[in-house]
Amino acid sequence: MSAVQEKQDLYFERFAALAQERETREPAWLREIRHAAMDRFGELGFPTTKHEEWRFTNVAPIARTAFAPARPFAAVVGPEGLFLSVGGSWVATCNVLIFVNGRYTPELSHLELSQQNARIGSLAEALGGKGVSSDSALKKHLARHAGYDDHAFVALNTALFEDGALIEIAPNTVVERPLALFFVTIPGSEPAMTHPRNLIEVGAGAQASFIELHVGFDRPDLPIAIPYFTDAVTEVVAGENAIVDYTRIQQETEHGYHVGIVQTEQGRSSSVTTHSIALGGRLDREEVRAVLNGEGAEALLHGLYVIGGHQHVDNHTL
Repeated sequence: MSAVQEKQDLYFERFAALAQERETREPAWLREIRHAAMDRFGELGFPTTKHEEWRFTNVAPIARTAFAPARPFAAVVGPEGLFLSVGGSWVATCNVLIFVNGRYTPELSHLELSQQNARIGSLAEALGGKGVSSDSALKKHLARHAGYDDHAFVALNTALFEDGALIEIAPNTVVERPLALFFVTIPGSEPAMTHPRNLIEVGAGAQASFIELHVGFDRPDLPIAIPYFTDAVTEVVAGENAIVDYTRIQQETEHGYHVGIVQTEQGRSSSVTTHSIALGGRLDREEVRAVLNGEGAEALLHGLYVIGGHQHVDNHTL
């Protein structure tokens, strides 16, 4: 057995353990999707530079590292310290959902948006709540847009994700302040991985801005820096005449590996603008996939990357 195959088997062991836990707390339709995604990951395996779409991105460091699920970690800094770590207090002006090591942390989050016109919170909590089997937004959109048939990392995320943001903006609602989804990784004593999953639905005629941030922190109390891996997928559904502005910022440490996919699905006459900004990470793959599913739909894709040393960033659009 090759070293890569041995490491890949660890993901199947993790999936088996999670599947047993989820047997009674997740709807059957989602469990079926998860099993199909894990099977597909097994068929695809990690991509290599022999694959056309990955010829400039060598993910061998990810494939050969035994990443364990990131453990819960008490935040070592408060919200102000987190905000300053990404360049200033501007994040404090947003509605903020903070996730530490892949888990929603309500005590650090800050929400002032009326829940009458929006549903904002933890995806894990929604999936574990009553009525989830008939939850129309979840059943209609979760894992329905970001396809895993041709993408190993989307398949892996779909099978293994535990938490992320669930946001629904009611039709004709104008959200004045941006919504920030802040994902913080604080590694432990072994290589760790997280699989954030976000589902955002902006109703017909609604307007909203979002900022998705991924930030890593090195542990000064550890003798060496520990590598970590973030495999993130966001699905954005924009209804007819909706206007969405989506900014994605990746600012991992120099020991972080990051694969991030934003998949948008747009209705008639909708407008979605995405800004993909890559500033950190040792190896980073950024993808924006847009589906214009209606006459007059408009997608604007902007990007910026600033790297140096041994960093590698690969940007793809579809």
